[in-house]
Amino acid sequence: MFYMGIITGALSVIMPTSKSAIFFITTAITCIAPILMVLCGHHRINWRKSVTAPFLTLIVLAVILVNEVMLTALGIVDQTMNDLLSNTERSGLVFGASQNGAGGKILNALCPSFFKKALFDIPSLGIVRGDRLYWPIVWIILPAIIVILPICVALGAAFDFKNFKRDVKVFWSKVTRKTTESEPRKLSKIKPSES
Repeated sequence: MFYMGIITGALSVIMPTSKSAIFFITTAITCIAPILMVLCGHHRINWRKSVTAPFLTLIVLAVILVNEVMLTALGIVDQTMNDLLSNTERSGLVFGASQNGAGGKILNALCPSFFKKALFDIPSLGIVRGDRLYWPIVWIILPAIIVILPICVALGAAFDFKNFKRDVKVFWSKVTRKTTESEPRKLSKIKPSES
């Protein structure tokens, strides 16, 4: 909740879908609420868990994908499957990032071009093989690891600095420990037991 709240709030500011003041106020609340939760002592951060944040992001996007497909298939949302697969018609990162804003450009640059092309023809939707079509969720795996992981580790380290510092010292001492494999080990002589 901590990492996802901050990341989604920050991404909404970087890649806004609206320019209204109420949008930015709600986005700020989404970003500030997890921070206050930690500062007030209602939640404790363990920086080691920050490594799982990109994978949790992918799980959340998978839930959003299933939700969007069900809403479209049941006719609850007034959109076609073409609109569903479009990265400009619907907000969210499931079906690709729009080219607007710095965040969208960064995510698009980090995504391999292979994940932005249709692999086969879909005549009912008017999609031809090779057309620009983001692979839902798959397209963001690499950008999530490259962008979200370092941000989450930095956030986790900032809010759990004491444990982060201790773990870095332990890691550094293991890395710099001098092991002398060339020196023979001294074996202690075992005295035979007297029976």
